[in-house]
Amino acid sequence: MSAIKWSTLSVCAIALAAHGGCANDEPAPSGSDRALVVSDQVNNQGMQGFVFLPPMVPDPKVAFELEPRLQPVVRIDRLSDSGQIIGSLATFSRTDGTGGARLRVDPKGHFFGVDWHTGGVVPGDLFRIRVTLGARQLGFADVAVVANKGIKNVQSTDSIPLVDGATLPIRFRIAKNAVPVLAPVTLRVLDVAEQPLAQAKVAIGALQLASDAQGRVHFDNVAPGRFVAEVTAAGYAPSTVVATATPGVDVTASVRVLATPPPATVPVSAGATVSQSGTSVTLPASGVTDSQGNPVTGSIDVAVTPLDPTTPALSAAPGPLVGVTAGGAEVPLAPLGMAEVRLTQDGAPLKIAPGRTARIELPLPAVAQDLAIGTAIPAWWYDATAGVWRQEGAGTVQLATGTTTQRAWVADVTHFSWWAFVWSLNDHIDCMSITVKDSNGTLRAGVRVRAAVTGYQESTQWIGFETSNDQGVAPCVNYPYGLASVTVDDARWTQVGGPVYVQSSGGLSAACGGACHSVILVVDPSNDPQRCEDYNPCTADSLVAGSCVYTAVSGSCGDPCLVNATCINSVCTGAPQQTSCDDSNPCTSYDACNASGFCAGVAACDDANPCTADACTANGGCTHTPVAGPTCNDGNACTAGDVCTIVAGQSHCGGTPMPVGAACTNTNPCAATAECMEVIVGQLRCITTEYQPNCCCASCRYTCADEGEGGRAWEVP
Repeated sequence: MSAIKWSTLSVCAIALAAHGGCANDEPAPSGSDRALVVSDQVNNQGMQGFVFLPPMVPDPKVAFELEPRLQPVVRIDRLSDSGQIIGSLATFSRTDGTGGARLRVDPKGHFFGVDWHTGGVVPGDLFRIRVTLGARQLGFADVAVVANKGIKNVQSTDSIPLVDGATLPIRFRIAKNAVPVLAPVTLRVLDVAEQPLAQAKVAIGALQLASDAQGRVHFDNVAPGRFVAEVTAAGYAPSTVVATATPGVDVTASVRVLATPPPATVPVSAGATVSQSGTSVTLPASGVTDSQGNPVTGSIDVAVTPLDPTTPALSAAPGPLVGVTAGGAEVPLAPLGMAEVRLTQDGAPLKIAPGRTARIELPLPAVAQDLAIGTAIPAWWYDATAGVWRQEGAGTVQLATGTTTQRAWVADVTHFSWWAFVWSLNDHIDCMSITVKDSNGTLRAGVRVRAAVTGYQESTQWIGFETSNDQGVAPCVNYPYGLASVTVDDARWTQVGGPVYVQSSGGLSAACGGACHSVILVVDPSNDPQRCEDYNPCTADSLVAGSCVYTAVSGSCGDPCLVNATCINSVCTGAPQQTSCDDSNPCTSYDACNASGFCAGVAACDDANPCTADACTANGGCTHTPVAGPTCNDGNACTAGDVCTIVAGQSHCGGTPMPVGAACTNTNPCAATAECMEVIVGQLRCITTEYQPNCCCASCRYTCADEGEGGRAWEVP
């Protein structure tokens, strides 16, 4: 230990043992009745899958793979003599920390660590080192500052000094699958005019935040997998966004909300009809109750918010437009009409009484006015908690109230939320042919265009990209039936006139090869210098008189994969070196320079979990879909037939417990025999029952010299 300086101040960490102080030193500064505590997998029945590591504690001898994607936080709090937290001293995360120190994963991926510079502490101070993940505490260790000695190992009298007289290395490990890998999520709330909405309430499960002046909310502790964010705001119909939270990837999404017209106040006893822009709701007489089922009397407020899905307002429709049929099948949807209805009295929500129905009438859009009277179209309502549309009954095409020519969809419903009459897309697709011209009418080749169908399947929109050919045409773009917006997505060009909208029509099955919608985009050369960006550090890019000019530059080009990287003739040149780097690919991790001097990473979406199907999304996010059936290893030698299952929507690996006393094989290199024993109620572990004679284990807690009889290996469950 000559490389480590002894400190005039040191730290003593003691478990819940009978000791009240540090052996061979002055008593614990908190008094003889104060026992300091360590809580992890091997101390005081702490959380399974979390362990502190040396030098704070002895080697726990627990082997499991680190989950490096987690975002834990280390908090150091000051304790009173009675063990109560009385103030915070330091906080360390993977992005920030007290004094500039940050939590990190060691280069070999074995542990999380941070060095706590203990300046300002004095003998007698008591601290608690806590490791948290979101709102959950994983483990903690109490420490006491003493004089003239080193850090006292938990459950031992060994002394380990502070590094350089003032630094305590904090090390710990969190096992894969021990806790959900939480993910950051950033959402933006907008109105249909794309203006940000402040003070909107956004809830993801039990998490709830209000949007800021830019309409943004940021969650840093969302459980991985599919989530539903519910959005409510005064004066707007509620909406949701559905997306997939991915550890290590900041998921971003926007949700749009539609302004609600002023509600109508009507008497509840006689029933009433409320109309708004062709949409009407008829309530049954004395057919409304409060949330507890008590009959409501007097007047109530009825808010009806129609949404025409053949317009850009479709972007404010809640959720992805994916429905679950009465038989449980999941299908994409193409709405023809929809509305949100709310009943309130003095701000409190109301509902239709059991056994009663209300009638809702929605106008048919122009593309469906030729549907025959009596045509049945399924009714769908939006389940905001699950983030899906659910089929419930059907409505029929009838003449709209008060007209002799216009047609509407009419249905009787038992509850209110968002309701829609919807075609099920199944295999229905439409197509468009996109022509790109400049303002002079000249056809433009090689222009990248984007077609998007709002609300389809994904949390935001279905998106497809095409590039115009040498005739300036993207001749056939298949897209899901619905409302598509077509825009230019090319820094070299500016679109004239904004997006072009295309509404599907016809028989709902016009794939490429049939008649396609004709779309014309008009573009002008962009004045944005970004159009000239060639991503070459050895050129200076500029826009001169509408043309891109690239000028060679000299000096360092900053390529981490090259030694003394220097620009020579517009090329970054240097000898290859192998070090860490960033390949700017969101679908890779552990990026490193290879022997050829190029930066490359490995697929970031492999979570090493056989119980999930991993994929990288177009925006660089990862999806880990739970699967059932594959074999796996739950890490317990006392289970057999381990197989992947899905529990509460999450992947799970588990097997059938073996009988108590069954022979097993553990990781103890000195074990001769081992048996399954119930060391914790309901949990079997493989425990060594006999040791090999004269077995030495250099990595074990007890060595041959310690035992004097061949070496008894430390138990590893």
